[in-house]
Amino acid sequence: MAPSSIMPLTAQHKTGNFDCGEEALNIWLRETALSNQQKYYTSSYVITDNRQQVIAYYALCTSMIYKQDMPRRLRDNAAPRELPAILLARLGVDKAFQKQRLGGYLLLDAFKRTAQAAQLSAAQVLITHPIHSQAESFYLKHGFLKLRGEKEALFIPLPVITAILKQS
Repeated sequence: MAPSSIMPLTAQHKTGNFDCGEEALNIWLRETALSNQQKYYTSSYVITDNRQQVIAYYALCTSMIYKQDMPRRLRDNAAPRELPAILLARLGVDKAFQKQRLGGYLLLDAFKRTAQAAQLSAAQVLITHPIHSQAESFYLKHGFLKLRGEKEALFIPLPVITAILKQS
């Protein structure tokens, strides 16, 4: 399946039948995503089928990380104690559409939006907190690194994101 375009979540999108196999992600999409979008807590992006049913989504918001949690080789001594970051808060693909590379497609879109956001308001990294080891493996495969200090947090520096976007 060739993915359709990724668009911001709206009230017209149907979320009721979404099932990625992780109930926490399903419930968040169904019950919280649109409200958070409307209140500017998170920005959610979706892929839908021809009936506007959400088949995949992700959500971003701003965040901060401590400079000391970055690997020593990536620390800038002149940087402030806390570094601006973008948080990949959620990412899910409906079970009926898994194994079709939609997760990677969503992640690439998240990289593009992170790079754009970094130009507008500053961000050093994209971070995420994988829901389980399988999700962690997915992110590590796509260039994320483990963040020191924060249990189960991963990050990818903006220069790496920029390099990935140039190759795609």
